[in-house]
Amino acid sequence: MLHYLKDHWKKFLNVGLFIVALFIFFYLLKLSFLYAAPIYFALAFYAIYRPFINWLNKKGLSYKLATGISITVISLIIVGLFASLGTLLFFQAQNVAHNLPKWVTGIESFIHSYINSLKSQINQVPDSVTESAKEQLNSVGGKVGEWTYSIITALFTNVSLITKVLTQIIIGYVLSIFLAFEWPRLQRFLSKSVPNDIKKFTTSVFGDTVKGIGSFIKAQLVLVTYTFIIVCVALLILRVENALLLGFISGIFDVLPLLGVSTLFVPWIIYLFIIGKTTLAIELTVLWVIVMAFRQVMEPRLTGNSLGISPFLMLAGMVVSVAVLGFIGIILAPVILVVIKSLWEKGYFHLWLLKEGTSNKIQSN
Repeated sequence: MLHYLKDHWKKFLNVGLFIVALFIFFYLLKLSFLYAAPIYFALAFYAIYRPFINWLNKKGLSYKLATGISITVISLIIVGLFASLGTLLFFQAQNVAHNLPKWVTGIESFIHSYINSLKSQINQVPDSVTESAKEQLNSVGGKVGEWTYSIITALFTNVSLITKVLTQIIIGYVLSIFLAFEWPRLQRFLSKSVPNDIKKFTTSVFGDTVKGIGSFIKAQLVLVTYTFIIVCVALLILRVENALLLGFISGIFDVLPLLGVSTLFVPWIIYLFIIGKTTLAIELTVLWVIVMAFRQVMEPRLTGNSLGISPFLMLAGMVVSVAVLGFIGIILAPVILVVIKSLWEKGYFHLWLLKEGTSNKIQSN
């Protein structure tokens, strides 16, 4: 054992240093995402523009003209889609607002009838049992108050978080326009300033990363689309009002990590049980379970296949990323996995950790 350690101590040292460097990288990545999120959004927007810019540029248009046309057309398409969908959702939201007082009245009437039934029965109960029940109810009431306060606080926190994210997306969109027009100049500057070895390394890894992240975004869009279709069609079959609005909200919640469609379905199902619509509540429970099961089964498969990573490694990577980085780890996990996969396939891990006979492999790549 000692002989083996003497012969391979450098390899173990390299592995240890690599693990330390990996944790430092994770920490810096988390900080960069917290304080420089608009830059990441700008890169994502530019990744959408880039294929159209290159296509128009190959057709003979100048780069600036191709960039201007691409940004304008894509922006108009996005605005048009959101405007059309927003109009439909607005009318359905009006319907929800119109029916909301009726739903609240239904809950109040249920509570009043339940209290009255308790009052009629409480006179028949011994005093000792009554006092004990009052103490228990006071305790439960306090707990419910604490839970309600926590839920309201969490909702306001999420609203502020969503507002912050939307602001960062808008800033990222503006930055992406400047980036799109300045990209050739930036590319020339980097080409002259960066050494060839670093340039070759970053170009190779960055290209694989951009390609992988693009595939990951497509996979997420597929999952959200499936969720929207499943929920919308199921609600139409169940003859639930505002099916389009509820399907759209389900799709939005499906994007949010750790929340998902449960944010919509759980309160809704509880409300239906309270007002006595047990059949619909059970049907929605079945729908909720189907959507959650579909997401759990298909997400690792779709995202893993799109990134060229097995579902097990994809899920394990997400778990580790969340444990190390927290909430942001869910978003950054695909990026980290794609970078690690690219480094492994190019042979850089073997070069850095083992230092044995991989230079030829890397040069060939």
